[in-house]
Amino acid sequence: MIHKIMMIFTTIKPIGAVLIALMAFLAPVATIIQGVLALIGLDLITGVAASIKKGKFKFNPFKAYFWRHIESNGLGRTIQKTMVYMILIISGFVIDTLILPGIGTLIVTKILSGAIALRELKSLVENTEVILGGGIITFIKAVAKMDLREH
Repeated sequence: MIHKIMMIFTTIKPIGAVLIALMAFLAPVATIIQGVLALIGLDLITGVAASIKKGKFKFNPFKAYFWRHIESNGLGRTIQKTMVYMILIISGFVIDTLILPGIGTLIVTKILSGAIALRELKSLVENTEVILGGGIITFIKAVAKMDLREH
């Protein structure tokens, strides 16, 4: 019995060391990863709110019918999207640091994370348009064309 417990602890130490080394390597892109995760979370929240607004189901988390309408494949797509985005960001970081170290400033990582952020922002705008019942882009264009000096 003690032998089995000792095997567990000796196995955890190398895994922990690898995880710590990996976290230290990815520390320069931690804020980028946190920002992308925040955008994904906001997209998930606004997506659920947009579904409620479309009338697909009523929002009442205390009733059983509410939970029946939430499908695991929808959440699975969010998890899959998160994993793909993280792979892209880490791949860009590896290219910036190991393959093209002379360029500096994490240019590939920033381009990839910018593309991810724009895609999530587009999804957030679409969800917000459903929630608000109107086109937010049209509203922004109208405000931009207004002559504010008249007021």
